[in-house]
Amino acid sequence: AGPRVLARQPLLLLIPAILFAAAATTTALTTGPTVCPYRLLTGLPCAGCGLTRGFVALAHFDLHAALHFHPLTPIVMGAMVLWWAVAVSRLAHGAEPLWIRSRYVILAMLLTVSFWLARDISELRRPGALDRMASASVLARWCAAP
Repeated sequence: AGPRVLARQPLLLLIPAILFAAAATTTALTTGPTVCPYRLLTGLPCAGCGLTRGFVALAHFDLHAALHFHPLTPIVMGAMVLWWAVAVSRLAHGAEPLWIRSRYVILAMLLTVSFWLARDISELRRPGALDRMASASVLARWCAAP
């Protein structure tokens, strides 16, 4: 599966680039400001909140931290690597890679959305959730501004 194979589908270079960037990034990325637009607007975590930091932690072989940032990190990263290997193999054998049609991609999306809903519902049920959301939400602060 040489460069000519990947040149036919340049998007397949995205997954190795993500993994390389995660491995090359310092673990200092595991701290710092929130940049998630959904979280900044609502004060709630989105479906992928924590995945970037989880990928960095997992790329540095810190499974405990990866699971702390996002419990689905190993599953998402593993699915990405497995899907990439199958896609490159199919391309090398003359077949087109499976994109969104794959039932595994759909299953991963459903799992992620289910996790997102469960996490947000759990967050909303905690005492003081609305106050925390209001203080964390840029949208709430903007609406409350005189």
